Amino acid sequence: MTLLESLRVSLEALLNNKLRSVLTMLGIIIGVGSVIAIVAMGRGTEAAVRGELESIGSGVFVVVAGGVDPATGQPGRAEPFTATDLRNLETLLPDVEMVNTSVNMGATVKAGTRTMQAAAQGVPANNLEFNQDKLSDGRWFTEAEEASGARVAVLGQGAVKQLFGEGAAAVGRSLSINGYPFAVIGVREAPTGLLANMGGNLGTGDTAVFVPITFVRRVMGDPPVTMAQVKVKPEANPSEVMADAIALLERSHKGAMFTGQTFDSFLSAISSVMGIITGVLSAVAGISLLVGGVGIMNIMLVSVTERTREIGLRKAIGASYRDIMVQFLIEAVMLSLIGGAIGILLASVPVFFVGRWLKIDLLLDVTSVGLALGFSVGVGVLFGVYPASKAARLDPIEALRYE
Repeated sequence: MTLLESLRVSLEALLNNKLRSVLTMLGIIIGVGSVIAIVAMGRGTEAAVRGELESIGSGVFVVVAGGVDPATGQPGRAEPFTATDLRNLETLLPDVEMVNTSVNMGATVKAGTRTMQAAAQGVPANNLEFNQDKLSDGRWFTEAEEASGARVAVLGQGAVKQLFGEGAAAVGRSLSINGYPFAVIGVREAPTGLLANMGGNLGTGDTAVFVPITFVRRVMGDPPVTMAQVKVKPEANPSEVMADAIALLERSHKGAMFTGQTFDSFLSAISSVMGIITGVLSAVAGISLLVGGVGIMNIMLVSVTERTREIGLRKAIGASYRDIMVQFLIEAVMLSLIGGAIGILLASVPVFFVGRWLKIDLLLDVTSVGLALGFSVGVGVLFGVYPASKAARLDPIEALRYE
């Protein structure tokens, strides 16, 4: 019997039991569909996060006060940044382009009869440029306004909506923050992309309220600043500049420790975590593939029992061990392969809608689809060998006598 004839006979056998064939494929359909959807969403989300973080964090590192002493394994002494430290990072390190930090203050923001609870963010005048944000209306505060602690505020789109109403013009209007009167001078353009959907520009959200950092430090009694973001010049190496910055700070603070992390290492950590999560979820979803494989074996064994006389007749007229083996193995592989293909098609539905919801591209890449189909074939072969072998070993005389 040729391979084409085996394929035809196997397909006819599956079509003669359509409902049973579909029910047998369910485990494979669910397993392959789940794995493909999880991998597509995991890789797509990781790529989107990396893209957005790279756009705002390229050439940036973070320095934090404190750390663990590598010699003793104990936490080292931490001293907060002073205004001089932040100024020295910009003036004494030639490869530093700008330094950014912030101080947050829990605030009750009022505009007329409307009230909103928010974290008023005290930021320097370079914050807009540092984070590559944009304004949809008005302006950002100047260095002179930062130095004087001027009572001027820039609002996010969500804050404008809550305080002044949908579509209202906020620039030029007044509000109060913890009882202090402020003038609204600008409105930040709404963040876009995955980070915006997950809560906004690195956690600030669209309800952000930005004010000069000098004002917040004055009101809060000069709270300690324990973290600073540093952007290096395009031609500089962030890791090398970070080492120089830490050395400079530790010379200024005798005995204190400072630690840093570049955005590249942060992105690597994200990739590692996302890979682990995707792998674990894929492994859990893959269990249904094994369940589907067991289902295929079970149905194939039933099929061998039902078709015992047919097998005996075929052997009696000259069918070899190989012919019977190949036919039943092809049936198992076809069940698994068709189930895998249907699972891939069904996986595109949640991938499409999740991608639209998060506003990112979640695509079923060729590699993932190829691996899924290959794994489906592998499951069919693995769980189809025993039933096929059992059918091929039947004695033709005993098979013909089978009732």
